[in-house]
Amino acid sequence: MTQLEQPAGITFAVSDVKRATRPLPEVSYPEGLAATIGRDGVALEAYSRDTKPLVSPGTEPAHTFLYAVNLAYDEHRPLVLSPDMIWLLIAQGVAQHINANSESLRERFVAHTGKAKITVRRDEFVRGFAGNDWEGVFAEFSDQIRAHVG
Repeated sequence: MTQLEQPAGITFAVSDVKRATRPLPEVSYPEGLAATIGRDGVALEAYSRDTKPLVSPGTEPAHTFLYAVNLAYDEHRPLVLSPDMIWLLIAQGVAQHINANSESLRERFVAHTGKAKITVRRDEFVRGFAGNDWEGVFAEFSDQIRAHVG
């Protein structure tokens, strides 16, 4: 058997923080959404994924993504990121920038002044019914937005 030589050097402990050994508390998907989205009194009507539990968001963190990154760092926990998460962060940042600078950016996006009202009416919807056609609603919203944005 051949032995590989190790380069000369010094090894030292970077941190005295112990790696987390217990899982974080989890909540059901509806509970997790209600704790983050519904905390400002907003009622959550529907959502698309409901089978996997979520890590409990704690005591209303201001930004759940940064909360997760910070928690993983502080407690030496694994953190898995997906391209969708990064894309959502970018899209939210762009949306906040546009909202904060709406008047100076208005002419780049729309021809009207003020806010336009977009309405999609679905008389057949039943409040709280999981079978409501939300996919179709978003398609109709997109069509109306497309008519205003250019």
